[in-house]
Amino acid sequence: MLGGDSNRFDAFSDGIEPGGLRNRDEIKLLICYMLKSLGKEIPKKLICDSLTLESLANYFEINNAISELEKAGHVIKTDEESESYAVSESGETIAQGLDVMLPRTVREKAISAVLKLTTLARRELENNIHVEKSGSGYHITFSSVENGEEIIGIRLFASDMMQIERLREGFLLNPSRVYEAVINALSENAKEDI
Repeated sequence: MLGGDSNRFDAFSDGIEPGGLRNRDEIKLLICYMLKSLGKEIPKKLICDSLTLESLANYFEINNAISELEKAGHVIKTDEESESYAVSESGETIAQGLDVMLPRTVREKAISAVLKLTTLARRELENNIHVEKSGSGYHITFSSVENGEEIIGIRLFASDMMQIERLREGFLLNPSRVYEAVINALSENAKEDI
């Protein structure tokens, strides 16, 4: 299949949590599995970000694995500009062996992470987020547009970049829920004042 002993630790383990992948062949298997399971091309950056987000594999090992998979013909670069990849027939065959090679939790974490990051990227294109420095912190403005009409615009103060990132991710994970929460809160306040 890929060659080598899958019980041997031969990959860099910096940034990897217990249960993460420390074997180069396992990293290659997981990449083929992700591409096969999602059934679509995925940008290289998204593959790397997904696996490092869950501390499943070392960033450099992921990049090396993608290069080796491409050279072997197990994955195919489908877009030069975005560096997107799809799985080939041989890569699909490799992915089928994954059920016995890698723990279920590793597979589930990888798929969950790539879906989350894909959703965030799509919503970032559909919504506007603007950050500007302001005195002792930052102002972050969120706006969501549907059918060419801004349906919500919110400006908040954040004390640091870590808080901005949490707010940004929270908004992008479900902008509709933010909209509903604001509408409900304002409606409840109006009822109490009557």
